[in-house]
Amino acid sequence: MNFVLTQKLKDYGFNERAMSEADFYTICESENIKVIETDAPTSFYFSVEGNHFIIIKKSLKGLRKTFSMFHELAHYFLHGGDHLSRAYFYGMLKSKNEFEADALAVIALLPRKSLKSFDFLEEHPNRFARKLYQDRQKLEFLYGV
Repeated sequence: MNFVLTQKLKDYGFNERAMSEADFYTICESENIKVIETDAPTSFYFSVEGNHFIIIKKSLKGLRKTFSMFHELAHYFLHGGDHLSRAYFYGMLKSKNEFEADALAVIALLPRKSLKSFDFLEEHPNRFARKLYQDRQKLEFLYGV
């Protein structure tokens, strides 16, 4: 994976600070992406005729919800392009696009400077947080991001 953060992502704060749900909604508003929370079985991003949508699974909470939000937002930035219609479903398949969306979501939650301490793990003492932290370490080691 050749992973480079665009200036636009850096301007939003990716890899500079830990992003929050509030950041997600601010970015979506700025990018004119409609966000809908619903009882869907999974979260997903899609575009139709140039209109962009992110569907968030309503039952998600905490870190899993924030990760899912940024995962879907990553599809917009990395894979949305100028296609008239496109859809990406979280967790359905592990394609290259899904790995890239996971990577950007991890970077959103764990910027480079977060690797210098264990604060994230202390704030989120669970298995999912440990997996995210390990994934972030791999991104830093393999790609220097």
